[in-house]
Amino acid sequence: MLNVENISKAEFDFGKITKANSSVINGRLIYISKKDSSGNQTKIYIAFDYESKIQLGFYSDKEKLIDMLTRKLDSNILRILDKLNSDV
Repeated sequence: MLNVENISKAEFDFGKITKANSSVINGRLIYISKKDSSGNQTKIYIAFDYESKIQLGFYSDKEKLIDMLTRKLDSNILRILDKLNSDV
């Protein structure tokens, strides 16, 4: 189960969605950035759920990050994200 205290949410506006900064995984729009949840620049790619702004993962290689999220984001995780988004 996800620990709500450990969830990071983006505190910055995502801006314009493009092919370069987003991906659709299991029907969910994912925003990929080199900014951490507070908006500071990083050297790694960080993925956020576009709707809830919850951080989903990070990796130094963008394609490997997308591959990891494709394997890990199943329907159970998506239901948890939807619940967390409705609770906030």
